Amino acid sequence: MIQLCMSHNIEFKKQKQTKNFFQLVSIHIFSNINEILINSAISKCTMQNAHHRNYAFLSG
Repeated sequence: MIQLCMSHNIEFKKQKQTKNFFQLVSIHIFSNINEILINSAISKCTMQNAHHRNYAFLSG
């Protein structure tokens, strides 16, 4: 009985560690995606502003 409880406890700890690992990985991936999207939006705004400035300059 004690052996069964100990093995169950070890298995539970392994599952918990695996779950924590995957949570950390998914948090890391989503934060990277979020950073990429923010940088992409900033780049798009910068390009639009540059385009408008160039158009205004060329238009006189």
